[in-house]
Amino acid sequence: MKNIVLIDFTIESMHALDYAIGFCKATRSNLELINVSTKDKWRENMDRLEHLKTEKETDDFKMEVHEMVGDVESTIPDYINFAKDIGFVFIGTHDPKFLDKIFQSRSMKMMNDTNAHFVFIPQNLREYHEIARVSIPVTRSTHSLQSLRIAKFLANFMKFHITFFSYNSADKEEASILTKRMKMALEISDHPNIDCSTKVRGHSESDLREHLEEYASNDHTDLVIFNNTSASGVKFNFSTKGFIEYIIRNKSGIPVIAVKDSVTEVFDTSFHSTGG
Repeated sequence: MKNIVLIDFTIESMHALDYAIGFCKATRSNLELINVSTKDKWRENMDRLEHLKTEKETDDFKMEVHEMVGDVESTIPDYINFAKDIGFVFIGTHDPKFLDKIFQSRSMKMMNDTNAHFVFIPQNLREYHEIARVSIPVTRSTHSLQSLRIAKFLANFMKFHITFFSYNSADKEEASILTKRMKMALEISDHPNIDCSTKVRGHSESDLREHLEEYASNDHTDLVIFNNTSASGVKFNFSTKGFIEYIIRNKSGIPVIAVKDSVTEVFDTSFHSTGG
């Protein structure tokens, strides 16, 4: 499997690169550095990529570089979707501009147009840390359990604890569904390298979204994994978009994997969650 890290030569992308190197070493996967520029900058930026490659490579970890011409929003998705062998896309998060907050940030657009899973590295996370604790939000939708595709993939390379976070709904029907979802999450996550616990916080899905960073931070999590439905038409609204923009730029320095809510070429296509 090949992963890519998006390089724009900002400090945020350098942090993303350092995290990606550690992650790829831990998961025994390959890494490619990608930059998108204009024709007149191609040679200059290619040289910069080659310099980065030389600086960061070690005897036991080699990387590839790829300099492309075009605009980031379309060039990156086209490249990834055509390649079909790319698992994770690492990207450092910048503070969005005012209009991006109102409409859609570059990160959100690329994520929704790309057939891969995005790993967002907050501004204050500067290197990879061993993944020992993972936080996964669970809602009434079976789609929230798609996050476990990634957790079970990671369990092939490392041992960790998953905390499933849900909420205590006053609606009896919803409460019953949430209980079923949590039970399903525990069953699906059965793996020798995974142990699990469940925590109930707040009284609604909105509470869960609004306070997920706090819950994850208090649980000393090393990674948040959530299922991204913002491009799939599943209950999409501005609160969904707002949650994603907030969690990928969290101030607690927690890396976040946004799981593509569709079958991807790289991961186990047999994974499917069902339920009433």
